[in-house]
Amino acid sequence: MASIAKANTSAAISNEAARLAIAAIATYQVLLIVLIFLRSDLDPSWHTISEWAIGPHGWIMSAAFLISSVAVSNSSRIEVSIRAHLHFLMEFDTAIKAPEELSLSYR
Repeated sequence: MASIAKANTSAAISNEAARLAIAAIATYQVLLIVLIFLRSDLDPSWHTISEWAIGPHGWIMSAAFLISSVAVSNSSRIEVSIRAHLHFLMEFDTAIKAPEELSLSYR
């Protein structure tokens, strides 16, 4: 029963983390596109994105880096949740197979 509660909790965390990660990734991309238009002096194919943090619009790139870290941290929460689901499924599979194996060993 504790495994089911743990799986339900991890599913809720996984869904929340996935939504937050997707929103953060989309926001990061939008901020980069905005910077392309605001900083027409920097060619995106030539300059690294860290150079976009220099100058009057540098706070936008700093915010984009912060949002990117939110996306990465939530992606790791999704991975942990997926591992918890797999562990639950393995326990469930073992619980189903165990009675069959026991009945075969008594024959």
